[in-house]
Amino acid sequence: MKKKSEKNIQKLELIDKFYKAAKENKKEIFSAIAQNLESPRRKESKINLSKLEKLNSVVDGDIVIIPGKLLGTGILNKKITIYAGDFSKNASLKLNSKVKKLKDLLTDKIDYKKSKIIK
Repeated sequence: MKKKSEKNIQKLELIDKFYKAAKENKKEIFSAIAQNLESPRRKESKINLSKLEKLNSVVDGDIVIIPGKLLGTGILNKKITIYAGDFSKNASLKLNSKVKKLKDLLTDKIDYKKSKIIK
């Protein structure tokens, strides 16, 4: 039997926290994020900054949630807040304070009407 790595254990704990938050807060967005996190790693979404810039559905002031990884290819001129499960060094250097970890979504007070999950 394979041992679970520390990263997998943290991911499982995060999934549990999102499901609990969905029940407590009655917000479907938390259960949708948990379901995306449960998918296999090979199906995990990897989003470039250039894709976020091209998306018409993402406008200034939005909160973008990426259950997968944010990559730093491209330029992002939109004024948005991004919550990502993981992000590359290049993306974190380009965006500085605009990028937050997915676990911070559970504690931050945000307007859920402005939030969008990008896969």
